[in-house]
Amino acid sequence: NNMLEEGMITLQQRDQALKEELHYERFVQNIDQSALYVAEMVRQELFEKYGEDAYTQGFKVYTTVDTAHQRVATEALRKVLRNFDRGSSYRGAENYIDLSKSDNVEETVSQYLSTLYTVDKMIPAVVLEASRKGVQIQLPSGRKVTLNSHALGFAARAVNNEKMGDDRIRRGSVIRVKGSGDTFTVVQEPLLQGALVSLDAKTGAVRALVGGYDYHSKTFNRATQAMRQPGSTFKPFVYSAALAKGMTASTMINDAPISLPGKGANGKAWNPKNSDGRYSGYITLRQALTASKNMVSIRILMSIGIGYAQQYIQRFGFKPSEIPASLSMALGTGETTPLRIAEGYSVFANGGYKVSAHVIDKIYDSQGRLRAQMQPLVAGENAPQAIDPRNAYIMYKIMQDVVRVGTARGAAALGRADIAGKTGTTNDNKDAWFVGFNPSVVTAVYIGFDKPRSMGRAGYGGTIAVPVWVEYMRFALKGTSVKPMKAPEGVVANGGEVYMRERMTTSSDLALDNSGVAPRPAQPARRAVPNENRRRTESGNAPAREESDETPVLPSNTGNNNKQQLDSLF
Repeated sequence: NNMLEEGMITLQQRDQALKEELHYERFVQNIDQSALYVAEMVRQELFEKYGEDAYTQGFKVYTTVDTAHQRVATEALRKVLRNFDRGSSYRGAENYIDLSKSDNVEETVSQYLSTLYTVDKMIPAVVLEASRKGVQIQLPSGRKVTLNSHALGFAARAVNNEKMGDDRIRRGSVIRVKGSGDTFTVVQEPLLQGALVSLDAKTGAVRALVGGYDYHSKTFNRATQAMRQPGSTFKPFVYSAALAKGMTASTMINDAPISLPGKGANGKAWNPKNSDGRYSGYITLRQALTASKNMVSIRILMSIGIGYAQQYIQRFGFKPSEIPASLSMALGTGETTPLRIAEGYSVFANGGYKVSAHVIDKIYDSQGRLRAQMQPLVAGENAPQAIDPRNAYIMYKIMQDVVRVGTARGAAALGRADIAGKTGTTNDNKDAWFVGFNPSVVTAVYIGFDKPRSMGRAGYGGTIAVPVWVEYMRFALKGTSVKPMKAPEGVVANGGEVYMRERMTTSSDLALDNSGVAPRPAQPARRAVPNENRRRTESGNAPAREESDETPVLPSNTGNNNKQQLDSLF
């Protein structure tokens, strides 16, 4: 009728259209609730590629994500977040609807609850009556249930508590309950958040991705959008740069306190520390990464130069803005996402190749025609070589010690000899990480509050992030054979350590070199921190610290026949 009024069709065309018999189907969207972060990533990519057609062309998208992997990953993360929140006080109702103006309260509540979702068996409910005697709620099914003080539990103090303001439980409050039949108890979603990203190390295909506890409460994807300090999970990239610059796994570096005048906040001295307050003197590069020694990481960066490290680390896919131009870079004070960290570690896992994470595999149109298919970069085939394969292999061997005797010993619970990785915990336990891998799979786990604050003594990478990783990877690697990385050509073993062949030389051929760069015969010693690098160092970045609830066991010195010593001016 409107088209006729606008003169767009004739009366005859209008009448003909009105006589047509309508045929329609009801399409029920059935997306796995554990995969909503992935589904949103797909929607965004489709819209970027096809614009509004993404919503009208009936595309069918196949992702790289395995449904079973996704469910296990989601539950693994939720389990740890729930356990952390256990014992917390009740934070209050999650929402409020005004029922005072409703002519049909039951219908109003039913309509509202139809827009909410049950997450992790936590059922949304609306409070109909609230008093000291108890609280009556309406469930999404329309059923009414009365909660006594026992059922209210830790939420009892919130009933009509004016001191809690809008968070109090009152008529119209939206709360969460768990249970069945006539037995329900009040629960709440955890405040702590996190993310998990698992990639195929050779192709970058996303196997599982969890962006938080509950997509419905906040669609913010912490796996791809949360810019957080990586802490000591960033150290392997600095150590890889050191190997490329000339150091070896048996290079000796001084683990002793450092004080850098003018490099701290407001021009004060910067006095970084090892998290446990212990210092080991001269130890090998391997031992330093295994025990996550901050002092050694700083001295390594001082010797190779901040500018060189910044350029080198970009090979792993990090943006320049994510790599601070200061010595605190060595402690992971930049900011990046869990997805980017996982991509970076895939370079170590696949032998030195840069692959790109992707979640879409194929796209078909409504007629079943293939519209697009991912042609991924594949390690060893068409992916660019980011770092020397020997460098990747040596880093893999070092990070195996992190799992075997270092800060990630909990990951050894899998009982596999092909696992390597690195933990990370930032200042005041605000961010906790673990990135673990074998030559096939890389999985990164991040835990932290959206508004950064301390997680307390439980918030160490080895304590809270490793358990998530173990539960997921136990499933992800089930039935797969244990296959440690093969040594590439040009790697030699000597005295229990592995080296690039050209770095194999006897200690009598080496001169002490204060810069830490592997010296060549008859080369004069150099200063520990060249003036050029001193000028480039910036202050103001608060250092991150690697924490551990247990003191790592330093692996024994190996390869002492090739001992290189890195002295320091400090």
